[in-house]
Amino acid sequence: MKAADPRSFEVFISYKNSGANGERTLDAELAFALHKQLQEKGIQSFCSTLSLAKMGQGAYKDAINQALDAARVMVVVGTSTDHIMSPWVKYEWGSFHDDLLTGRKQGGTLCSFIAGM
Repeated sequence: MKAADPRSFEVFISYKNSGANGERTLDAELAFALHKQLQEKGIQSFCSTLSLAKMGQGAYKDAINQALDAARVMVVVGTSTDHIMSPWVKYEWGSFHDDLLTGRKQGGTLCSFIAGM
């Protein structure tokens, strides 16, 4: 299977992957389930843990930035404020939000999937 180009993603899924002890978070499980549903509907979605592994990307920040630039929709998945405000998740949604405010992403959509808060 050909690796996806980070510029081809329609939806960017932002979530905290690991907890304090390195365990996978519920956020990640929810993000993976959303990613699978979108893929089954033919919608290209970027879910960092899954997408970067499939792409074979070592330059994570570059690939994430390209996917952020390409996506018209962002879904922030969160089960706690700490997870949503973690450095990478905040960087992702903050970058997307800035693009919306500056008009760089006209017609873009930023939404959240919140559970247990």
